[in-house]
Formats: sequence, C-alpha cells, structure tokens
Amino acid sequence: MSSLYERIKQLTRAREERKQQASATPPAPVNLQLHPARAASMMLRTYQVTGVNFLRNTKRAILADAPGLGKTFMATEAAVLPCVISCPRLLMRQWETFIAEQYPADPLVVAGEGDVIQRATAIETFRAQGGWMIINHDMWRRFVPPPAQTLIIDESHNMKNREAQRTKRITVYATKAVPRVYMLSATPVHKDASDLYSQLHILDPGTFSSFWRFCSNHLIMIDYGYGSKVVHVKD
Repeated sequence: MSSLYERIKQLTRAREERKQQASATPPAPVNLQLHPARAASMMLRTYQVTGVNFLRNTKRAILADAPGLGKTFMATEAAVLPCVISCPRLLMRQWETFIAEQYPADPLVVAGEGDVIQRATAIETFRAQGGWMIINHDMWRRFVPPPAQTLIIDESHNMKNREAQRTKRITVYATKAVPRVYMLSATPVHKDASDLYSQLHILDPGTFSSFWRFCSNHLIMIDYGYGSKVVHVKD
C-alpha cells in the first residue's frame, strides 16, 4: 500500500512539474501565412496547403480534419474538373452556394433535386459541359453520374453500411469511372473501427476486398451470441 501511495505522489508531482514548465514556456507562434488559391475570395492557410497537397498526391484518400478547418475548401482546391460532389441532401445548398461564389466561372449543375426527368436532364447537362455536379447520397440507388476526374464524398461516414445499395454503386463508380476520390468526414468512425471498412473499400477495393479479413487483420472482436462486436483495435 505504501509503495502505491508513493507512486501516486510521484505521478502527481511529475504532473505539477509539467504544468509549471508549460506555463513558463511561451506558446509557439501560429503560422497565419496565407497562400493563393483558385477560389475567388479565399486564400489557403499553411495547414490547408498541406491538406490540398495530400489529396492531390494521394488521389484517393479520407480527409478527416475537425469541423471548421476547411475540408470543403481543401477538397475543391485539390479537385480536377469535371467533379462530382456527393453529399447529404441537407448540405446540397451549402455546396451549391460555395461553388457558385468561389468558382463562378466554372459550370455548375445541381442534380439532386426535382423529379426523375429533371435529375436525368441535369446529369446529361453535366455530361456535356463538365464543371461541377452536386448530387445527394440517395441518388446512387437510381442514378449513375457520367465519368469524371474527381469524386468528392462529403460526410463519407454515411457510406459505412457495406450492404447498402448506394454504397455498392458508389464503389463501382469510384473504381471504374473516376481516378480521384476525396472522402470528407470529421467522424469517419461512428460506432467502432469497422465503420472504416466500407470507406476504405470505396477508395481501394483491391487492398480492402474482404470485410472479415479487414476485421481479422486490424480489429479484436468477440462473439456475444447474436453477432460479433469490435472491442479493440490491434496494435
């Protein structure tokens, strides 16, 4: 008991010493340098330049920065046109406003609204003129966009269900019709690490071809009688 007590005292003393050192050390200067961008009225911060270069160089990646750091801006700056943007229905207007304001010279089509004929017409317009096309995630159940150079999947954690029809169809499109896939999500893992599988499968179905192999290689799971549950990530 006494040895445990002494250990707790040592840890407490060490923590207090770290606090004192931290308070005595002046904070490092924040890099507020701005860099040119293609956008009409925005410039890139240094960390955003890093994000843009990451997407451009990797070509198929998940950008999981925290909310407010500019994932939308980084993705559009890294995109090569023509570009398809797939997002939740509630975010379509936000994307439309951003593209229209920051890239006013680029053609822009919103195909995620209206009846079937209106949506099909919008898709054909995009096929003819290029630029940007915004669709909602649920459209993948019925429509397939024309081939493009970039696919941006916003809130990509919505594609975590590997059995969903929209997940299967977007995987085929991402594999066969577009060389660049940028997935954006501040929370790519919602329930547990198995949520990552479908997103990784969309990016690289060759490497991540089997859900159960992914689980066996990277996750610790238990069988609780009614199915399997992830309890830990392997080191």
